[in-house]
Amino acid sequence: IFIAEALVNGVSVIVHCSDGWDRTSQTCALAQLLLDPFYRTIQGFQALIQKDWLTFGHKFTDRCGFVAGDPKETSPIMTQFIDTTWQLLRQFPAAFQFNEKYLVDIHDHVYSCQFGTFVGNCERERQELRLAERTYSLWGHLTNSADEYINPMFDPTNSTNEVLTPSTLPQNILFWRGLYSRYEAGLQQARGPEVIDLLTLTQISTASLEDHAKHLSRRVDGLRSMISSNSKATAGVVKKFLPSMVNITAGVANIAGGGSSSPRSIQNSSEQGEAKPSEKRFADLKTGLSVDKCESSKF
Repeated sequence: IFIAEALVNGVSVIVHCSDGWDRTSQTCALAQLLLDPFYRTIQGFQALIQKDWLTFGHKFTDRCGFVAGDPKETSPIMTQFIDTTWQLLRQFPAAFQFNEKYLVDIHDHVYSCQFGTFVGNCERERQELRLAERTYSLWGHLTNSADEYINPMFDPTNSTNEVLTPSTLPQNILFWRGLYSRYEAGLQQARGPEVIDLLTLTQISTASLEDHAKHLSRRVDGLRSMISSNSKATAGVVKKFLPSMVNITAGVANIAGGGSSSPRSIQNSSEQGEAKPSEKRFADLKTGLSVDKCESSKF
């Protein structure tokens, strides 16, 4: 907070501790979170860790105890930074694009070694181990699942030029149960879901329902066009086929009855005697097709 206030007042600040890769990374990264809204976004927070922690030379292998070594070198420096970021997120929920799950997943993968992002004490070691070729990056994994980390309370219009001034009173610094007590069922049930978690679930469910509704709408449009084209083709076949069949049927019936009418008279009589029935049959068939089309459109 002191660094951020000094920079706002136009005072130059130099930060340096005994080694320069633990408290320096913590204080500089937190000051930039308070000052610059870009680092409060999903991509910006990744860039902040990459710049002030990985490239700056924080010793993740020693501090996280990935391999057997000096136990005095182990220290939860990164956990403190993630915890402090959560305290800011809790005090200023509309200023951060990401949610609590985003911080928890980053913290878990710092220690999981599932990705090569946090393996090694410096850039030289990562290059020697060829981690960029032999492992996957955590940032790509988080970017592919970015929808799960969106904070529904984020308001970019109000936090564009806002410098955060958090409260450091003891009653405002809370125990992060979502990280430290998440596997204790009794505490989780007593705690209950957070409002921001409920909003996130509601947002995800709404987006899923909207996508499903669009998919069903496209299927209905496709069925409607298919039924329409099939109805036109069926009507054309009936118009072409039905009159000739009526004439042939009338002529055969006349001959079978002993009549001696000429083909012309057979045609005339069939046209006069069977015109109305054929028209009625065609009208009924067309009505049936229209009803089927109507029912399909409703579906």
